[in-house]
Amino acid sequence: LTSLPIFLEHDADAGALAYWWFYSNTDSSQVIMNILADEGIGVGLVDSGKIFTGTSNCSCEMGHITIDYKGRTCNCGSNGCLNAYCCSKAIEDIASEQLNDYPDSLLNKQPSFSMKTIFQALDQNDAFAKKIIKDAGNCLGQGIVSLLHVFDPADIVISGSLALGGELLLEGIQEALTSRRSGFTLIPEIKLFDYSQNLTLLGAAAIAIDSMLN
Repeated sequence: LTSLPIFLEHDADAGALAYWWFYSNTDSSQVIMNILADEGIGVGLVDSGKIFTGTSNCSCEMGHITIDYKGRTCNCGSNGCLNAYCCSKAIEDIASEQLNDYPDSLLNKQPSFSMKTIFQALDQNDAFAKKIIKDAGNCLGQGIVSLLHVFDPADIVISGSLALGGELLLEGIQEALTSRRSGFTLIPEIKLFDYSQNLTLLGAAAIAIDSMLN
């Protein structure tokens, strides 16, 4: 037990507030979106310096946006959720399923592989690793399109381990956004947050400070 105040916040929301506080160069009244892509896909939204939480504090579960209703099974029990394509476990599973079709891939030389070894192969210009990351970016872009129609953010930042996909990840995202955009949407600038820095941890500090000041 402690007499000290305790604050709880969703990790993607905390990261969004941290980005708005410390990294955003946009008008303070605009909407910032943080996509935390790691073990799952979550979204944090900040509008005019305030976190958007929805009615039950469960807003923006982007990982369960459906991008293919006949698609891969998600651990939530539904089909075609973004988590089934873009979270780290899903990417590992997809790579494992497709690996036999790419006998020359460096990943065939690994006794087992993970997101870490996929990124290592990507750094060595492995064609299969490049395909896996670009495909993940394309799927992520399909989910982002849906959010653009609802929230119209000024900036989107992608944090979490998937950001290590770099320019290839962004290329896949942009291809999806360009092919599926409508006349009702504007494509905002999309940035990758340096994975060596923990945006969520910085956000935790921002949440505490902001709550104390208020």
